[in-house]
Amino acid sequence: MLTDSVDKYLATREDLFPRSPFRASVRIADDLASDTGLLRVLREHWGECALEDVAKGRIKEEQEEALRDMHVPLLLSFWFTVAVYVIHCIDESLLGGSFVEKVRQRWWPEYSWAKFFWFNAAYFVVMIASVVLYDFRGGAWMILPLAWVIERACNGVWHVGWSIRFHEYSPGLVSSILMWMNLYFVVRYHPPDEAILPNVWIPALLIGGAFTAFLMLYFPLVKGRQMRRS
Repeated sequence: MLTDSVDKYLATREDLFPRSPFRASVRIADDLASDTGLLRVLREHWGECALEDVAKGRIKEEQEEALRDMHVPLLLSFWFTVAVYVIHCIDESLLGGSFVEKVRQRWWPEYSWAKFFWFNAAYFVVMIASVVLYDFRGGAWMILPLAWVIERACNGVWHVGWSIRFHEYSPGLVSSILMWMNLYFVVRYHPPDEAILPNVWIPALLIGGAFTAFLMLYFPLVKGRQMRRS
């Protein structure tokens, strides 16, 4: 209500109006006057500056309330994971000399575009199926799409490590920023009625962590070791 904003304004100006009779009228204004009437009285007592201060306070309160009420549905975040993965594959294909060529140079000379295609195609099928299952079944089916959100965010950390280790752009690095944003939206802005309980978080973390460990370690440890031996 406008009366709340007026009263807060009066409280901040206690040094100028310590015992103003107008304060009492503001406190009962909800019963006695409309917002228009309050504005008229406020203008008569303290002028346009007071009106401007009250208006700013009210706008700030509305902005803070809107921010508190902002939510991103989990289903939208899960589909965003799939969309970002499309961008990620394009990033790995076109930027930094391509993911395939870099893997050939660093760890696996036999790695091919066919392997890249079929691996990512399978990953897309699993991700999309997980989101659709959650859309239709809900409940514990949240675990799988949440696991891919976590895994994709962790995969971005792998790209950062690659860039630091080899002092070069890791194909897929820049699109990883979108993955981190998505995880932030899931954690910070999921709706209250879509609470993520521990019995969902823990399995999702385990699944996402397992896939992250596989992707992080398979190339450098398994294939890299084989290349060094040959």
